[in-house]
Amino acid sequence: MYARTSNIVQKSDADLKTLREAGVNDLYVGVECGLNDVLLRLNKGYSADETRRQCLRLNDAGIRHCDLLMLGTAGKGRGLECARASARLENEIKPARILINTMSAFAGTELDGDIKNGAFIPASEKEILEERIMNGTVYFSCKTGMSRFWMAFFMVTVSSFCPEKCSMDRMA
Repeated sequence: MYARTSNIVQKSDADLKTLREAGVNDLYVGVECGLNDVLLRLNKGYSADETRRQCLRLNDAGIRHCDLLMLGTAGKGRGLECARASARLENEIKPARILINTMSAFAGTELDGDIKNGAFIPASEKEILEERIMNGTVYFSCKTGMSRFWMAFFMVTVSSFCPEKCSMDRMA
């Protein structure tokens, strides 16, 4: 079941517990990123701070959530900043899983217009890959669920794309 942060806000703590008792235990929450200014620019209708509060309420109610992050949302030059902020947020709210996709601008949308008039400069493919690597490295090295072997395998697999960002030191 999918949920926006604004959907969770509308529920009382008692409502959330009732939902859990009724079998709701696997929400997919569109977190998108951990930067408030980016979420505002995307007109998401919520902040990273609000997402933090609401996901912690889900945790308190015993409802598992899987978070959806969107790479490239911060635009050119801000991918690593976005990855760090998103990793901090995810480490605080402790989702069951994190699903990652990449932002797209569809023809005729406000974002498409912003790109065309230069108000938003999309991240390059390399920047998006760096954001993905940084997000995975920071998040998974902070959690204890992923073994150093698998993290090393991931780092070696992608290191040829941006070797200056791949370091085993970040996993210690």
